Amino acid sequence: MEIKSRKQGFLQGALIIAVANLLVKVIGAVYKIPLRRFILGPDGMGIYGASYNIYNVLFVVATAGLPVAISKMISESVAKDNFAEAGKIYKVARAVLLIIGLLGSIVLLAGATLFSTYLKTETARLGIMALSPCIFFVAVMSVYRGFNQGMSNMVPTAISEVIEACGKLILGLVLAYLLLPFGKPVSAAGAILGVSTGAFLSAVYLFVNQRRLNRELKVRIKETGKTETSSNRRIFVRLIRLAVPITIGASVFTLASFIDLMMIMRQLAGLGFDENTRVTLYGYYSTDAVTMFNLPPTVITALCISIVPAIASAMVKGDRIGARKTTETAIRMTFMFALPCGVGMSVLSGPILTTVMGDAGAQTLLSILAYGSIFVSVVMISNSILQSFGKVWLPVIHMFIGGAVKVIVNYILVGNIDININGAPIGTNCCYLVTLALNLMAIHRCIKPNYGWGFTLKAVFSAAVMGVVAYFVNDALVGISGTTLALAAAIIVAGIMYFALLIFTKAIKKQDVLAMPKSEKILKILGRFI
Repeated sequence: MEIKSRKQGFLQGALIIAVANLLVKVIGAVYKIPLRRFILGPDGMGIYGASYNIYNVLFVVATAGLPVAISKMISESVAKDNFAEAGKIYKVARAVLLIIGLLGSIVLLAGATLFSTYLKTETARLGIMALSPCIFFVAVMSVYRGFNQGMSNMVPTAISEVIEACGKLILGLVLAYLLLPFGKPVSAAGAILGVSTGAFLSAVYLFVNQRRLNRELKVRIKETGKTETSSNRRIFVRLIRLAVPITIGASVFTLASFIDLMMIMRQLAGLGFDENTRVTLYGYYSTDAVTMFNLPPTVITALCISIVPAIASAMVKGDRIGARKTTETAIRMTFMFALPCGVGMSVLSGPILTTVMGDAGAQTLLSILAYGSIFVSVVMISNSILQSFGKVWLPVIHMFIGGAVKVIVNYILVGNIDININGAPIGTNCCYLVTLALNLMAIHRCIKPNYGWGFTLKAVFSAAVMGVVAYFVNDALVGISGTTLALAAAIIVAGIMYFALLIFTKAIKKQDVLAMPKSEKILKILGRFI
């Protein structure tokens, strides 16, 4: 099968990535839940979370911007049938990311003691060291994923994500269990070593797959007859110009977590909490509440990956109407999906945590943080939209403003003895709400999309009713059927209620359905309602 014949529409590509992300989340749950409940506990997961957040800073700096830049540049070249240019972009990007990945791994390994000491989490040192090889493997994966996404082929990215998750699951759990007698810091490092192993296996798969794609790329170059390409220097400069602002923008998300880690640990220490208490509280926040909070944005990542080449290709062809419709559909579908997830997680935070994590120690944290998942989901898609329109620095500026808001709120609230760690989710919500408002205003200035404020009110109304129904169904059944069955029933009834209200209020547009895979079949069922 030739490269061009595998091209997918942006929502079809998004669906492929979304299915993979859901599968990865299931695998991640199979990994993290027993790791937290039966091996490490909240204090051990605090060590795990601290290690991971320190690693994430270098990880984002090393790999966040270039894959997006690669996919954008390659999609533009393919839109012009210039496959030779696409191949050269891939080679230049590969050299750059190999160097960055190697340097990132060295910095993390050499600085493990320094990082853990400064953040008052000395027990995370071994975990940081175990994660150091992961930056190199992820850098390698980023080249291959960026190439395939630029070709609008999301299948290799999806498969590689599943392989990565399975490697983490199998080896991570086994090592964590076997090393537990040596102490939780060592056990946490074993669990983290599974992450590095999963990344290695995924990189191997993508490497083998890329060798076949390179042969197909040569065939396409011969068929088109176009061999003129830009110089290596010009490609490198453009990659960096695109990647730097995207990296800085993506870093704000990671820096928000890093700010949480740094400020929470240091401010709790200032309030008189000992290290075990600090790590336990941080474990409740970073593992229990943040894990649930990250579920909706994880699926939204699929739209973000797919929408950049879709809008970039439309703009290269001068199709502003198509770019605007893609923008409108992406924002509406993101909000439509994220809204009930955030409301449902907040209303059912106690039963969810009891069922998934074994206790509801993070109930208050999740009930606050859940609403932030709505804001961050739309922020992610709006960042990608602005980047697709070439406004790569605007998301950076907006997210720095949001990050500044978070620092101020965290400083005031986490340092208050009566609020302490509960101030962290409030700061996160404020951060993403401010960023979202700035992004939407910027997109409106760029292309004048119809956000559909009537749709927004209908969706909010539907989600509010859904939340009330979910609360009362769970409350009515929990004494009869137990927590898990009551929660399942509440989610099912609430989901049906939300979808029915969207149809009843005519919040779903025909345009949204037409953009979905199998749209004709869906329209046959819903056609008279929308």
